[in-house]
Amino acid sequence: MKLPPHEYLPRFRGGMKAILVATFGTLLLASLAAEPVVFTIDQSDIQRSIYFSSGQSDSANAPFSGTLVAEVQLDEDGGLTSFHFIGGRYLDEGSEFTFNFGTIPSTSSFTLASRQIGISPFSEGDGPGIDGETGLLDDFSHYWIADAGMIVLSYGPFEEVLRDYSAVPLTSNFLSSTSVSQDWRLTSALGVRTGLALNISLDHLENYTLVPENPPDNPGLSAQVQVIGETIARGEHFSPSEEFTAWLTHHSQSIEHLDTINPETGMPLALLFALRLPADALTLGLEVEPLTRVARMELPAEGPRVPLSLEVSPDMATWSELDSDGRLQGGPTFAVSDTGAVEVPLPDWPRLFIRLRTDD
Repeated sequence: MKLPPHEYLPRFRGGMKAILVATFGTLLLASLAAEPVVFTIDQSDIQRSIYFSSGQSDSANAPFSGTLVAEVQLDEDGGLTSFHFIGGRYLDEGSEFTFNFGTIPSTSSFTLASRQIGISPFSEGDGPGIDGETGLLDDFSHYWIADAGMIVLSYGPFEEVLRDYSAVPLTSNFLSSTSVSQDWRLTSALGVRTGLALNISLDHLENYTLVPENPPDNPGLSAQVQVIGETIARGEHFSPSEEFTAWLTHHSQSIEHLDTINPETGMPLALLFALRLPADALTLGLEVEPLTRVARMELPAEGPRVPLSLEVSPDMATWSELDSDGRLQGGPTFAVSDTGAVEVPLPDWPRLFIRLRTDD
């Protein structure tokens, strides 16, 4: 499982400057206490439907994106024991409906559009907020607040804001079918990583008066707008091994999030631990020989605590793993049994970036 890289400047022989990117695939938090988990929406199946009083209706996809942050507590077996939202935002990117009504005076064409609606989750109360056996969120502990964006009605040259969520926020409770489940679980010398899936259900209905009634000539026009469907947001929870926790405590370090570095040196703590280095080390022991196109890694006498992989890229957009012979066939590049100075041939590319990550 690859995670976003942390950049820093490596040591290069021959005066050549470049960027080495260190990626730490397993950075684990220091207890089983509730820890922040960032959930990123990666799957969305939301429909926005409109139902007019005239009998016409239409539906369209409502793209949702964003990240949500929750404090999540797991037991030793990976079961969920508490879940509380502490931040983040959904973004309803919007949709638009246009209809023609020839029976309504003054105009016959209407466009109803939603524009960049921001929705934030909140939790309250001291309870667990979740059923540990089913993974269902407690309806009474969690709620949404739509506090950005608007619903706009356009007709002819005119535009009317039907709802401005930034001026008048809307609060709505979660549905009982919103749940959290475990996707996967990996254990290494660094600790335990748990992949979590947050399945969020939406079913919200709002009523709008588009044209007021004016009998007997104008029957008026109203509409109901329903947003219904599910999205899935995924995140990772981390719990450290006892050895990693002891190492952090010994070096007076703490971990607040996935890519935590030593603030005084800028070095990633997880890789320092994996390489059996002190937390104040200024280098990971990786050097690059630009003229001979070789990467040299100085590994500890006991070997790294977890396998490590070198990845290369021509543009920092796409990355390829190197095996121990420098072939683009996948890692790990360095096994836990490797010790001392190890050389790896690098591709003969005009431009080359390198990153190091744990391969657990």
